[in-house]
Amino acid sequence: MQQHQWRDAQGEFESVLRLNPHHAATFYQLSRTYERMGNVEKARQMATEASFLTRTQREEAIKTEQLRLGIPFNHDRP
Repeated sequence: MQQHQWRDAQGEFESVLRLNPHHAATFYQLSRTYERMGNVEKARQMATEASFLTRTQREEAIKTEQLRLGIPFNHDRP
């Protein structure tokens, strides 16, 4: 991306996602790449996925820490 080689960046980010389909930062960077390539719809899709994964990963980290510390958590919490 730093060299403005958007197609190459797209390919690299997609390769990373094939190896780790839950990597929110890669979805975000892929979104930025698509935006620069003019594919706004695909950029929105990737940004949405990044946002979802970030929220989910943050919630899982909180639950893990609460379990580690012996703090009960609310299963029904959004």
